[in-house]
Amino acid sequence: MSDQAEGTEGPQTLPDLREKVAARRGGARKDANNAASSPDPDDMGDKGGGGLGPDCPAVPLGVNGETLYLLDDLCQLRKVAPKLDKSMLYSLFSAGWLDERFPMLNANGEPVRNKFNQDRAQRAVIHACKAKGRISIDDAERQRGSHASRKGALVLHCGDALVIAGEAARSGQPSGQAAVPRPVYTRRPGLYERLIFPLDNEIERPANEAATLAEVWDCLDHINRGGWNWKGPTHVTLGGDPDDPTERVDIYAWLIFGWAMSAKLCGALFRRPALLVTGPTQQGKSTLLARLKDLIGEGWFISPEDPSEAGITAEMGKARIAVLLDELEGKEDDPGYIKRMYNLMLRSFDGGGKLRSSADQKAVKTELYSSFQGSSVLPPKMRPQERNRIIIAEIGVRLDPSRAYECPEWFGAIGPKLHRRLAEQWPRYAATLKAYENEMARRGSSGRERDCYATALACADLALFDREPDAASEAGTSSLTPARVGELVAAIVPLIGTLRTENIDHPERAMAALLSSHLPSTGGMVQQTVGQWIERGIIALGVDDESGWAQARTQLAAHGMRLCNLKPDHAASKAGVIEMTDLGTGYLCIAGPTHEGMAKIYKATEFNQGRWPDALSRLVHVVRDKEGHEAGQMPAIKGKIPKIGGWQGACTLIPLAAFLDLVDLSEQVAIARDAALMGHQAAVAAARARRKDKDK
Repeated sequence: MSDQAEGTEGPQTLPDLREKVAARRGGARKDANNAASSPDPDDMGDKGGGGLGPDCPAVPLGVNGETLYLLDDLCQLRKVAPKLDKSMLYSLFSAGWLDERFPMLNANGEPVRNKFNQDRAQRAVIHACKAKGRISIDDAERQRGSHASRKGALVLHCGDALVIAGEAARSGQPSGQAAVPRPVYTRRPGLYERLIFPLDNEIERPANEAATLAEVWDCLDHINRGGWNWKGPTHVTLGGDPDDPTERVDIYAWLIFGWAMSAKLCGALFRRPALLVTGPTQQGKSTLLARLKDLIGEGWFISPEDPSEAGITAEMGKARIAVLLDELEGKEDDPGYIKRMYNLMLRSFDGGGKLRSSADQKAVKTELYSSFQGSSVLPPKMRPQERNRIIIAEIGVRLDPSRAYECPEWFGAIGPKLHRRLAEQWPRYAATLKAYENEMARRGSSGRERDCYATALACADLALFDREPDAASEAGTSSLTPARVGELVAAIVPLIGTLRTENIDHPERAMAALLSSHLPSTGGMVQQTVGQWIERGIIALGVDDESGWAQARTQLAAHGMRLCNLKPDHAASKAGVIEMTDLGTGYLCIAGPTHEGMAKIYKATEFNQGRWPDALSRLVHVVRDKEGHEAGQMPAIKGKIPKIGGWQGACTLIPLAAFLDLVDLSEQVAIARDAALMGHQAAVAAARARRKDKDK
């Protein structure tokens, strides 16, 4: 049977009633394609919009499923169901406004006093929210703390007010001239640049007057000389007398002050470095924490007594404030505690989010945009990705134990004045950060090192100076201002160098885990490590000790390893290897996940479950000439399928030179060879003579 009605020429359609409905509502139908007829989102929010009228005390935000979202007359974020009873409407809007906007009429058409038409009000609210469209509160809501607006302005959400800094001037700028930002001003919470800043817990507002330069430098001087014995590698003077101890600032004190300034702005920054203060007990770590609280300001941080990952994320919500943790030490009854806390720091550094499931099986997203600070007696074991994001400042034993930690009376009230100064200086933050990043890049720093240290240095610069770094001064062509960027970056170079030596990346850690693993003893011998068996095999091969070579080869093969050289045509060969004959171009062949012996070696490491081949394949040995210049590379080779004992499978080939000192090993081979002819002592003496002649 046809869907078309009999006796008609085409499908029946309903009449377009939209014009009539729009006329009944008092306005023409809005064309969906007419973009010019759509009001600005911020204007709609401030004026009510959607038929509620310009004097509406609440702001409709949008819908998501069956939930309506509004800012009520107090600017609280409200999530309500469409079934709006009178009590709910009264809680969203002021009673007098409802009575005037939706009056209840009697039989004569006259308004009834203190009564409103619930049906009309309910339909108007639903229509106003639907007119705004679908909203994702997780992406739009901003709670207390510091934020960057969509156009780059700094928004300090103080709970009951917004302090705006760096907002572009809207009009009146002469043609061809750079825009001058508006002065810092305060406004009520609500919508700002299509972001939602609802009423929140009240926290300390920035002061009406900014801290003076003298006051800011006094703050830095107190951190520098307030009683702590900083173990920084260098000091900075910034044009002062380097021989005058009053002119020198320890680089650790400078970085700690810079971190405190970044903590005041953490939610508005692209990266948020963490700070870890270490040192012996009773050397002022808790006292320093109290000073940092003064610098950051009341309400702009949380400092839980017994913190946990879940507790911190629940307390923070969507707030963007600092997290200060005293005595961040491991717990015997919770081995994973430190790891979880450092995972929070990693997530917060980049502003990462975490998804979890709620009781009704809905996804709940938690985000962290906080600057973390912790203190501990000894720094815990860290992965490279943690060390690259954390500034570690070390306190030594006090030089004068009898000296008290004296705090100036004005120090406790300096936080709001510092906040005001940072807000006024915010328009130059991007250019200042770029100057420090460029200088660090010029000196060979990696991207993560720049993200961490340049951010702290740039935030300190906002507080300590009135203008962005001058290019002429940095180039040494002007003496009007000190070349602060170059001097500060040069001062942290030794600190970053130490960081690099302590950072062991995944390939090196995977190789270290292998070489330090003990293999079962044979014939009553003392257990030896993989590295020792490799050296024994190479020495035995070098002195033609067939028995020793066979023993080492068998022991290594039983656990998935083989010493080898590449075939000349290894690229076209499935196995591609031969028995080792040349030490300089030798490789260690390491079995893949299907080898049970190798799986046992890596079972208790982070490279278990077959992850070691991917880590080892990233090892590269850089070949250098006699002058020390790079002359080539010997990368690890992945994917060859040689035989190891009775097993054959995918292997990773690591150049011996990547983890062995071949010069020293060659000398050991020569000593062993000579010892068979002239005795051990004579062989050692001959080796020393050869080394002395080579040095000449």
